[in-house]
Amino acid sequence: MVAPGTQLMVLFLVNLICAGLAFAVAESKGHRTWIWLLTAFLLGPLGLLAAVGLSDRKTHRLLASIARASDQIEGELERF
Repeated sequence: MVAPGTQLMVLFLVNLICAGLAFAVAESKGHRTWIWLLTAFLLGPLGLLAAVGLSDRKTHRLLASIARASDQIEGELERF
């Protein structure tokens, strides 16, 4: 039989690890890190799973800037 305090400590550690991982995932994808840290700490693995499912804002910004640059290049080529 496991002591009640041990179960609570394991739950706390699992949620703490999930929070740290969610923080790293949110940071790598360009989202607000502290919100996802708190979400994963409160929800545990479900919060981490939600953070993993976030869209990648950094890639979206990069693709948008490439598209704008491409449009500018095409506009300049049409002048010739």
